[in-house]
Amino acid sequence: MKKINLVVNTKGGVGKSTISLILCQLLAYRGIEFKYIEIDNSNDTTQSLSNSEIFKDRTISITTANAQEELFKATFEAVKENKIVVIDVGGGTDTNELISLIKEQFSHLEDEINFILPFENSHKQMGNLINTYSLIGRPENIYLIKNKVIKYTDKKDPYIFFEGDEKLGIKSIRKELKPKNKVFEVCFSEQNQIAEITKESMLDVATLAIQYSSSEAHHLFMQKDDMQEYLKGMTRYANSKKSLDEILILNEEFEELIK
Repeated sequence: MKKINLVVNTKGGVGKSTISLILCQLLAYRGIEFKYIEIDNSNDTTQSLSNSEIFKDRTISITTANAQEELFKATFEAVKENKIVVIDVGGGTDTNELISLIKEQFSHLEDEINFILPFENSHKQMGNLINTYSLIGRPENIYLIKNKVIKYTDKKDPYIFFEGDEKLGIKSIRKELKPKNKVFEVCFSEQNQIAEITKESMLDVATLAIQYSSSEAHHLFMQKDDMQEYLKGMTRYANSKKSLDEILILNEEFEELIK
């Protein structure tokens, strides 16, 4: 994985923060040091991680006014301390300004930067996807991520507004863009939202299942000699196991990007 990874899209609300945090968690799961930087004039995602041990002392939220200084710092830190930096960029003018800044002030580093472009299966979003893809202008450095893919038991999500559907007269954006890298998929996740309730990450929640097997958790919570506490503990373990299962699926999906 390249040292600097920018998660961008001129459209807001497509899952840039979700994807950024997933990538950070996968790095942490693999034992790779990371730093998460949010460049957004209106949001502060770091507040939703206030109880996270995974993200503790590894996050910073700034506005675009401070982007140049922080990018210089991030680049220096990535090289000197051997860290991977994931930069979550707000939509609209935030993305436009940062891509322009990269081209004007950091052109010598463009080969060292991944541009990660998440999007959802929405006809209205395809214009933003094409616009952002063209704005970056370096297809070999762009990784597309289909967000909120629906999990079916008997078929694959057609994701028609990106893949196209000739019978419905919907053109294929994939064929139009001709992406040079793998197009990744992230399914809709309840586990992410459950973790947000306690202001943690999914990997924080998964820690219990990483540390203990099911039988070990059973013995651990049986020691409390309280049926309600035991049931509460095992419910927490079951949720932890679901989060771990999801982390493992994502870890395999993003192998090509984070290896």
